[in-house]
Amino acid sequence: MFGSSTPDIDPIWFLPLFLIGWCAVCAFLSLKGGWHTLSQLYSARNRLPSEIFRFASMGLGLGYFPVGYGSCLTIQVGTEGIGLSILPLFRILHPPLFIPWSAVSDCKQEKFWFLTYRALYLAEPKTRLLFRGRVAAAVSNYWERHRLSQGRERN
Repeated sequence: MFGSSTPDIDPIWFLPLFLIGWCAVCAFLSLKGGWHTLSQLYSARNRLPSEIFRFASMGLGLGYFPVGYGSCLTIQVGTEGIGLSILPLFRILHPPLFIPWSAVSDCKQEKFWFLTYRALYLAEPKTRLLFRGRVAAAVSNYWERHRLSQGRERN
């Protein structure tokens, strides 16, 4: 009646375009949040005895809008440091990481968007990791152990 027709999109293009979009979003989040930069400094190494949290969440980045990784991480927290890996579906530019405690400059509790988090600050690159719940408690516990052991070594 109006004389205009919309061109039909060929369904054969849906899957390739969806995959390209998926990869682009994963890559953008890695670059925006800082995971890619962290991977250049803190590549993962062999698994160490630690507490393992599957389908865990974390915020990554400074400012008011860190990149949120909701229920897609495996986080290992132990005496050597923190291991982070993301589900394979999201792994584009997100290789597994291992951040030693020596790279952490501070660990403190913070309020962020009306919620309480355990904020872990890295010295290089300057960034922040935000944890909640059981992961936050484990991070706090192992950070305190690390600080106490460093104090004993200096004496």
